Amino acid sequence: MPKEQINTPARRTISYPTGRNGLEPGQWGSCFTRDGEPLGEGEHWENTPVLYLHWNNLGMEPSLQFSLEVDADEVLRAADQIRASRLEEIPDTELPEGAVRAIVTYAQTVTFDTVVISRPEAQKLIATTRRARNAVFGGDE
Repeated sequence: MPKEQINTPARRTISYPTGRNGLEPGQWGSCFTRDGEPLGEGEHWENTPVLYLHWNNLGMEPSLQFSLEVDADEVLRAADQIRASRLEEIPDTELPEGAVRAIVTYAQTVTFDTVVISRPEAQKLIATTRRARNAVFGGDE
């Protein structure tokens, strides 16, 4: 199955609380930086999500699909945020007299974004998608 990377992963830094950077315990910050820039206290490098295109024209069911490769630490942070938001308790001050305490659950999705795709990357995405489509489903008439 052919696989082609569509965009080049830019690097970003993730910051955790240091006591001097304004982040509270449990918070984290994200910033895009360039390779070679020095890391600040409490920062580490992390790869941004990478977009891939896979296609297969062999066998009974031809297929074409995009995939997003995401850093495992980012997935775990997102899972922690989802868990925390699903277990929020309604404070007593917001409950009417005699009401039973409730736990509010939220349906939540998480989006993992690649870096902004440049014009050359967009052109590559379109060309690669056309080539994959033609390999799997045949060319346009």
